[in-house]
Amino acid sequence: IKALLGYFALAVWFSIVNQKLGLYQHIYSTDSLGWLESLGWLWQALAVCPPVALSIGYCLVVALLEGVARCCCCVAARARGVTAEGSACPPQHQQCHVIPMPLSAMVVVALEIAEAVVPFYEVEQRGWRRTFIATLILKFLLFSLCLFLAESVLKRQYFGRLG
Repeated sequence: IKALLGYFALAVWFSIVNQKLGLYQHIYSTDSLGWLESLGWLWQALAVCPPVALSIGYCLVVALLEGVARCCCCVAARARGVTAEGSACPPQHQQCHVIPMPLSAMVVVALEIAEAVVPFYEVEQRGWRRTFIATLILKFLLFSLCLFLAESVLKRQYFGRLG
């Protein structure tokens, strides 16, 4: 019953935000902002997506940079002849981090907040505060739903057997 009520609340919130943003777009489509009319579908799609795209992109780029840095460290260590027997890379270069984890965590949080707020900042500036707040609540509800689903998937026995 709790899941059914949660789904119903999310569906109602989604339809309210979608209706308010459609009304906003209709009212201001003849305004001096020509991009609003041409990118209206993208703007409404941003409203109903959880704020995870920028943070996922950032994490992928950091993982790629760390992999490249680790390879460069290993190549440089091999060139100097510092590697241990049977090892491709010395132990101190196995965990070569380009960006510290606390800094990376702060960047991810900032990117999620920016992805949630920036697309709808104009709505708030024009005095549509309730629509802006409703959009933020929807985005963070969807974000918490994504986290819940990801945690549920990772708790499965299959992932425990992987190591």
